[in-house]
Amino acid sequence: MEKSLNRIFVALLFFVVVLGFYLLFTFSSIIIPLTFAFIAATMFQPITIFLRNKKVPFYLIIPSISIITLGLLFLFYLIMASTVSEVSAQSGDLSVVLIAKIDGLMEGIEQLVNTRFHAKINIEKELTDLLSVDFLSKAASSVVSSFTAFTNSFFWFSIYFVVFLFALPNYKRYLRYVSGGQNIEMVTSAYLTIQKFIYSYANIKLFINLTVGVTVYIICILFGVKFAFLWGFVAFLLHFIPFIGAIVSVLFPSLMALVQFDNLFVPIVVLLLLSIVQMGMGNIVEPILMGNKLRLNTITAMFGLVFWGSLWGVSGLFLGIPMLVIFKVMLEQFPETAMLGRVMGFPENSEGVRMRSWDPTTIISKRFKNIPDSETKKPE
Repeated sequence: MEKSLNRIFVALLFFVVVLGFYLLFTFSSIIIPLTFAFIAATMFQPITIFLRNKKVPFYLIIPSISIITLGLLFLFYLIMASTVSEVSAQSGDLSVVLIAKIDGLMEGIEQLVNTRFHAKINIEKELTDLLSVDFLSKAASSVVSSFTAFTNSFFWFSIYFVVFLFALPNYKRYLRYVSGGQNIEMVTSAYLTIQKFIYSYANIKLFINLTVGVTVYIICILFGVKFAFLWGFVAFLLHFIPFIGAIVSVLFPSLMALVQFDNLFVPIVVLLLLSIVQMGMGNIVEPILMGNKLRLNTITAMFGLVFWGSLWGVSGLFLGIPMLVIFKVMLEQFPETAMLGRVMGFPENSEGVRMRSWDPTTIISKRFKNIPDSETKKPE
């Protein structure tokens, strides 16, 4: 009887999850700014609690945080919109210069491919079609339209953000109401785990991405690359996207340097310096600072990026990792789905520290070296 109930529970849970993802896709225009607002408000919750403990009036804390945060975001939006419009206006000239610069390089590669591999391929034509004036103009126009669409999302984000700032400090009362007074410890523990992850993950990523963005900006300024602020801000944003964000953020300023300068020395140096910065921060500094906070294995992270990216587009790429961790924490709260939560993570010891070197032969050797006395004794 109990096994039948567990199967029914798992089947209902699967149905609810499928329905939930369908609703997430259908109402993405509402849910995406809601999710961003929740994450942003969660980041400020410890600050709000700290200020309230210092006897700062609540009616001063929320308006101050709201005005400063939303004001800075809107200021960055205006700067970026102006810069993107300027790039869009020059996209035609930039595409012509870029095609002319790489024309000789593509001819050499085409001859090498046709001679070495005996394959006829017109790389120059393909690249010319790709980097045509119409293509870049359409791409620039789509970026401008995405910034225009951001205005509507920013309006809803602002409303949700203020509401969450007011509501989150009273989360214990709300969770007690939702749970009906039952399993309140489990529900509170799950929320605190999610909050702790969002706070630590977001702050570490903000620090790392800000360092990357400032470094990219300085490198572009030193070498005279145009639109340095834009490339620094793009690097700051794209570094939130694992795996592909760092590659794309290096590509744009390198192509801009290729368009500007007559020799290849400056573009190559810019490309190398930016690559060193991205790899150093992404592969050395970030793992040290992040530690075990992510609690997701690489396969899960890559699958999550593809899934959330197909569900919510670019916003899904930014929200993929936080949503995966939230989903993992929720799965771990129920015995029936705890195994799925463990599949998304990695082996941990009793203290929750990742077991980085797991060798089956070591376990087998220890098993045979430490044989219990009860197994070594011969039956009398």
